[in-house]
Amino acid sequence: MDPSLYLDRDTWVHRLDPRTKMFLLLGMFALPFVFLDPLYELAVLALVLFFGYLARALVNLRRIWFILLTILVVTTILWSIFGSGRTPLFLFVEREALLYGFSTALRIIITVIAGMIFLSTTRNEEVGIGLVRLGIPYRFAFAVSTALRLVPTVVAKRHHGQPLLPDGVVHPLPVGRVLEDLLWWGGEQTLAGSRLNAALPVDD
Repeated sequence: MDPSLYLDRDTWVHRLDPRTKMFLLLGMFALPFVFLDPLYELAVLALVLFFGYLARALVNLRRIWFILLTILVVTTILWSIFGSGRTPLFLFVEREALLYGFSTALRIIITVIAGMIFLSTTRNEEVGIGLVRLGIPYRFAFAVSTALRLVPTVVAKRHHGQPLLPDGVVHPLPVGRVLEDLLWWGGEQTLAGSRLNAALPVDD
């Protein structure tokens, strides 16, 4: 599996300034919380998916489809059980609690999909550059860029961790491999910092 979430596509979304994409991301985060009507949430979800289609970034949703489905099912069920309403549907489930749980699940799903689209259309270096240009301190911008780079890398290299054997016994973790991974990761962060420095404007 490719550890990078970024998809190299020639679309107008990819060519946007990273600051513009950050503001679009904030907008997609805010839209689901304007109203709590399920039809409104479905409309926002359709809008976000259409934006992802234009960016040709929906292919990355295959990586998290199970997570999205789990969020939808578990959140809806929990709110249906522990929520309250006035219109009984069946057993102890009320209509208002069911709709609230469904809407809440859609809110979470929309924000996750919006974040995935952002990471699919924006390089980690661009994230750091955008934050610096917005006035964010360089160290914080670099920390965010490093965190975004580290997450998919850890997932892709999980086989270097502690895989379980068929009988459930934990396989010993080779010390040499750990050191190799640490050195590799340090080199990746140095390279990312060099790219970020090279892309920033030079003060006279």
